[in-house]
Amino acid sequence: MSENSMAGKTAIVTGGGSGIGKSISWLFAKQGAEVIILDTDEAAAQDSAANIKKNNGTAMVLQCDVSNYDMVTKSVVEIIADFKKIDTLFREYHEKYVDAHRAASLRHINDIIEPSATRPVLIKSLSLLKDKRQVRPKRKHGNIPL
Repeated sequence: MSENSMAGKTAIVTGGGSGIGKSISWLFAKQGAEVIILDTDEAAAQDSAANIKKNNGTAMVLQCDVSNYDMVTKSVVEIIADFKKIDTLFREYHEKYVDAHRAASLRHINDIIEPSATRPVLIKSLSLLKDKRQVRPKRKHGNIPL
């Protein structure tokens, strides 16, 4: 793992088994945080946690539907019992990564597309692919008789 800017902190990531949540889990672990993944899909969350642990990170999985108050309460009690604390990381995360221009300056993203320009950019990108064909090398010989 590199850069330990979150070493000793406990990060809870909802939906950490896939998509953006999985990426955030990996990022927090890479920066030294102990990551708790809350997800309804326990198998996906376990896979995400295994990847973090394989790279010397610390991760724990709790199956939890965050729309269910009782499940969230139970999860928080379990997290506090195991980790003794929950750090408030939203502000730090927000300052470092939520602003697209900040994320671009850190090279976490390649380009910023304003919402009003999304459709034209996608249309232009897809039109470039319209006539794209696989280039095959010239054959030296024709069909080989059997």
